[in-house]
Amino acid sequence: MRVPGTTCGLKLGIKWIDVQTSSRTRNWSPSERLNPVSTAAPWQLLVSADPKAVATTPPVVLQQFNTSKAKYVSDIVGLQLGVHPPGQSALANSVELIFKVDMKLAASLKLVQYRCHQTTHSAEVWQRELIDGNITPWALVGTTGVGEDGPVPEVQYIRPPIIAYYDAPGFGNDPSSEQMGFAPGKSTSKRAAMLFLRQNFVGWVDGRAKGSAAQWRSVSDKINWHSNQYVIRAIGKIDVLWNALEKGGEIELGHTSGKPNL
Repeated sequence: MRVPGTTCGLKLGIKWIDVQTSSRTRNWSPSERLNPVSTAAPWQLLVSADPKAVATTPPVVLQQFNTSKAKYVSDIVGLQLGVHPPGQSALANSVELIFKVDMKLAASLKLVQYRCHQTTHSAEVWQRELIDGNITPWALVGTTGVGEDGPVPEVQYIRPPIIAYYDAPGFGNDPSSEQMGFAPGKSTSKRAAMLFLRQNFVGWVDGRAKGSAAQWRSVSDKINWHSNQYVIRAIGKIDVLWNALEKGGEIELGHTSGKPNL
């Protein structure tokens, strides 16, 4: 998660490990969808705890995975979203996840507070190097597992029945950097000519019912989404060493995995 205009690193608080050799053998397409919505439904605990409440759907549902123009988060309203949108960080995609509260059902469950929640499901950095005039095959240079990636309050919109948050995943680096850092003490090769970044996320809305002892629980389905992007070394430039490629870039629902295919 990055606030617009910042240039912090890829994702904070996640342990990266070196994986120069990978156990993955199946050549998945980066655009292959694995599962847009998970089956976890903690909101049902709220329903089962209240015999008067009847619900077959969660009190909060995803209304739109918005990659056109931002609608609700105040700092970005009207800005273009999607793959490498103009006017934002040079090496990032962006999206606004918009949820809608069923106010009648929420009232029956005594919900009075909401917050947006997100985790990183996985992330990978791949590179191709230029060695002796030849471009090497794709090599996986860094990966993560599950980690917290909750949106900060400044990029959340909590005004029921609408709840929304913004994210701009990508390399948080200055495009004039020769090497792209992706974790503390880790960066891509000086000979890297092309990079691929895959990030898989899970986002949802938490709610809390009335009462001092009430706990935060998920009150929406958990939404799987991903951001894929390619960047290529700029030729003949001094101030910009990396350019984002539109081809192959994605920010869509579902998770992806496997070797890059450009």
